[in-house]
Amino acid sequence: MHIINAKNMLVFGGVYGNAQALHALMETVHWKAAEAIVCTGDVAAYCADGAAVCDLLRQQSHIIIVRGNCERSVGDDEDDCGCGFDKGTTCDLLSVAWHQHAKNTIATNAKIWMRDLPKQQLIQFGGKRLGIVHADAFSDNCFVFASTELDKKLAVMRKLQADGIIAGHSGIPFTQNIDGGVWHNSGALGMPANDGTPRVWYSVWTVQEDGILITHYPLQYDIAAAQEAMKHAALPDEYRLSLQSGIWPSDSVLPQQERKQQGESLTLVPYLW
Repeated sequence: MHIINAKNMLVFGGVYGNAQALHALMETVHWKAAEAIVCTGDVAAYCADGAAVCDLLRQQSHIIIVRGNCERSVGDDEDDCGCGFDKGTTCDLLSVAWHQHAKNTIATNAKIWMRDLPKQQLIQFGGKRLGIVHADAFSDNCFVFASTELDKKLAVMRKLQADGIIAGHSGIPFTQNIDGGVWHNSGALGMPANDGTPRVWYSVWTVQEDGILITHYPLQYDIAAAQEAMKHAALPDEYRLSLQSGIWPSDSVLPQQERKQQGESLTLVPYLW
């Protein structure tokens, strides 16, 4: 377990090969002031610059990071991305191109780094025991949203004997009380949250006298440059256009509640735990 003797922690995940968004995050005051940084995986996927993202993150030895399904599939040169998309859906079909691009452009040493990342991590922050996973503690490609049943989330917390869970994979930010604990998804840094805006997301955890304040932050970045890189790499137009529209190419992975909220601009208030 990592014991983090810090007053603040930055959390992000789902960079998805969007080097422009990662550069923008690294220029924020939150990144520069962060005493601890957590990444929930999926560093390379839909966007064109997975190799550059890997290089940037490998230089940040202080980051606590877990292996996502994309690190597993690219690192092991698997035939598909292992994202958990249903076969034949739009996202499943579109994944063929970006997954092959990632495998072709990411160097062998970076793939070894991906392969060797831990599936999950435990940290102690602000007196709380936190489990860091990509999707959950049982799978690296299941989808956990705010509407996902509480029993499923409680099972993960019990398995890891954790007070709270920091997870990624699902792409929509939320922080939720789970029987006095917390389930937190910072949102994705590399792709909008399907809310009709081009914003991407990260979060900051701050230890205060009355608890831990968890704040979601939107991020603006050079979208045109990310889109141009995707166009040059001949990646699917659908994801390239999503960077600007803020709407995913498919809602097939979404539960009914999140499907109804598609296109509604997110408003996320700070959560005091």
